[in-house]
Amino acid sequence: MGADIHLYVEYDDGNNEPFSIVDDIRGYSSGDFLIPRDYHLFAVLAGVRSYDKITPRYEPRGIPEIASPDIINAYYINILDDENERLEEADVSREQAEEWLSSGLSHIRDSWIKKIGFVSNPEYHTPSWLYRDEIIKSFDDTYYKLQDMPYEFQVIVELLESLERYFGKNRVRVVFWFDN
Repeated sequence: MGADIHLYVEYDDGNNEPFSIVDDIRGYSSGDFLIPRDYHLFAVLAGVRSYDKITPRYEPRGIPEIASPDIINAYYINILDDENERLEEADVSREQAEEWLSSGLSHIRDSWIKKIGFVSNPEYHTPSWLYRDEIIKSFDDTYYKLQDMPYEFQVIVELLESLERYFGKNRVRVVFWFDN
């Protein structure tokens, strides 16, 4: 079974400290970008499937504490207190969430709406985020080159550069995770 990456681009269009106010954070798209499976890329970004024993320059950071709703809705599943309140097929019962938590497959994200709000999708792992310059520096530590990575990923790096020119340095980032 192979691993795939789920990668999102988000930016902060506010005037406060970057990525400090949720209302200032926007997803560039409402879905993830389709990046071909490339284990060299995955190893450089997060050490995932690192058959060459590459250690990422930036250890995986998890899902950002303050992130766009697109990220939260994609990575987490709503926990229901009552099975009858199911809003979406992806919602999960409290019992199922507790099972995932006790087995170590998931973790909780609190919600101001209820005591236990969201549980991470048990099929996702190694979440992280990086700024554009961190992506570039990550390749400096390996014999892999950015220009050798999938074209789709190179376009994402160019998109980050373009958005940075508009919004400012470190006001644009990729947030990503993997599945098996």
